[in-house]
Amino acid sequence: MAIINYTDQLKYTGRGYLDAKMMPVNTVDDLKNISLTQRFEGLTITVLNDGNPQDYWLVGGITNKCWIPKTNGGDYKNLKLILEKGFLKLFNNEEELGEAVDLNALFPQQKDDLYIKNVDYVTSNDKDESGIFICFEYSNGTKKYLDMSRFLQKLYKQGSGIVIDGDIISIDEAVLGNISKIEQEVSEQKIALTEVRTRLNDIFNKINQNTENIQKNKSDIENNQKEITDLKERVDALNIAAEGSTPDNVTIGITEDDKKELYVKILEKDGNMLKVENHDGKQGLFVSIPIFCEDETLK
Repeated sequence: MAIINYTDQLKYTGRGYLDAKMMPVNTVDDLKNISLTQRFEGLTITVLNDGNPQDYWLVGGITNKCWIPKTNGGDYKNLKLILEKGFLKLFNNEEELGEAVDLNALFPQQKDDLYIKNVDYVTSNDKDESGIFICFEYSNGTKKYLDMSRFLQKLYKQGSGIVIDGDIISIDEAVLGNISKIEQEVSEQKIALTEVRTRLNDIFNKINQNTENIQKNKSDIENNQKEITDLKERVDALNIAAEGSTPDNVTIGITEDDKKELYVKILEKDGNMLKVENHDGKQGLFVSIPIFCEDETLK
């Protein structure tokens, strides 16, 4: 926590310690944030406790375990701060405690009747700068902003994976290495996922192609079934027509080649007049009758 020095407004000539730590804090845990260099045994700090203030002081040392609540029987529930025309006053019920603090002295006065009308905490000033500011609104409507960031103590605790070097907070190299490894794994998983998607697309395309082929084969099978049915009907018709005309393989035979043609068996025997001959480019059966004439005239 920083020290507020009002060298132009405050003059202290007594013995002891004058410090900004006399300002109240919100919770008991906030007492632990007070630097050890700013502590002394007997230091008393008011903890606001959400509207139920309680004084704590250092007893037997200056470490955190030495913060002890005061049990002097005092009732602080009726304490209240009132800002009246630029003067900050502390009341216990209707009784004013101590002297009022003149906040008007923080800023130069323009007129004798100029005073602070209202004080509020804000997160931005008149220059649109973000931060923590106290806004002083004057009776003439003007506003002035006090930057409170310089009064806030910068206290950071180093955690797992966090490195604090002065006012620089960074991530440990091991954590960065793990992050890089995770990023690499995520990248590899993305690549693998892309390959899987590509393979799935190929499979889907093949499935679609196979579906088309199946439909085509189904159509071809139906056509073949129809043709087979027609052929069967024709064969049945031929069988009916050829019923009773089966070759006897004695006088009529059938060739053993693919043509399966019928042929007439002619017995080759001396004196057989039925023969297969060619005449005028035609082939067929004819009967040859030999004639023997002894008469010279007939010859």
